[in-house]
Amino acid sequence: MPNDYLPGGATDAAAKAWSTDRELFKQIQEVEDFIEFLTGKARRRAALDRLLAIAPALEVAGAEPITEEEVATEINAARAERRARQSTKVPGADHP
Repeated sequence: MPNDYLPGGATDAAAKAWSTDRELFKQIQEVEDFIEFLTGKARRRAALDRLLAIAPALEVAGAEPITEEEVATEINAARAERRARQSTKVPGADHP
């Protein structure tokens, strides 16, 4: 079906440009996803470093060691609490 609006090879050029734009957009999305991954990884590493930094003080204070299961339980509880807080926030309201 010929295109009455674009001259000659303009249709092919427009299709090629559209394809290139879509590929570029896809690449940008992949880069953004990778940056988010690296940011999350850096945050987790920083949290571990903070935990390891206070470990000697906890030992001196006589804190009981905890198991991996207890750590996982605490993490899951903190995540559930955060999700609950986020679900009750009013969009546009200033809540800490």
